[in-house]
Amino acid sequence: MFPHRKTLFESANLRVVAHEFGTPTLAVTFWAFRLNPTKEDEGFAEGFFYSRQMDCVCVICEGNCWFQYPETGLAIKAIAEHVARYQRVVTYGSSMGGYGALAFNAMLRPDAVISMVPRASFKMHETAFDPRSRPERKGLVQWCGGIDPWTTRSGSEPETYIFYDPAYSLDRRHYDMIAAAIPTTPIPMPGSDHLVATFMREIGVLQEAVIAIIQGDFDKRALRRKVRELRMNSDQYKNTLQVRLTARADRVRSPEFS
Repeated sequence: MFPHRKTLFESANLRVVAHEFGTPTLAVTFWAFRLNPTKEDEGFAEGFFYSRQMDCVCVICEGNCWFQYPETGLAIKAIAEHVARYQRVVTYGSSMGGYGALAFNAMLRPDAVISMVPRASFKMHETAFDPRSRPERKGLVQWCGGIDPWTTRSGSEPETYIFYDPAYSLDRRHYDMIAAAIPTTPIPMPGSDHLVATFMREIGVLQEAVIAIIQGDFDKRALRRKVRELRMNSDQYKNTLQVRLTARADRVRSPEFS
């Protein structure tokens, strides 16, 4: 799949791969929930970082089990040993991967986090409000990780960027739970619904934002200005807007408003 791909850890459930080009920064990525996942898959954003010759580590799992396997701690330990050589480390993921980008940082101690539409927890009793992926979450046991306060390798709080749509109530509730537990920098993406990465990709700002955070020169205000200027170029934004306007009109026509 990729020449010179290095395996840092492998088990029946997990594979951790790395690419080394000699950059002083490192991205550690976690896969999102997906159909028929296997550990033979390409890692989350692996092709993106490989094409730009940026050092990365990708955590790839055999199923949608929220990275909860008995050997997960050993996999994260292998990553922690690998990241020690880098000047700046950033974890990155979306949805289930957004949870992964947050959950193992007490061990990884990153300098920054890029977490798009993250889940605050996979535990049913903590997120009973969220019906999504219930069959996969039901009965899971936590062996490793959790969204708790942590510090970077230098002893200060990491930059934790949470990208989400505040008007999408499920993701907003997950964000509120995370923000109550750790310091965060919210990056609102109105009109993106749960598909924040798709929306950002459609208007051409995803790669720019990710690279800027990794390099440590991210400008939140500049990104938000650009998003406002370009958002109507996104099919995801226009579709979400139409769905929400239709739902609002239906509520107005309902008997309780008559």
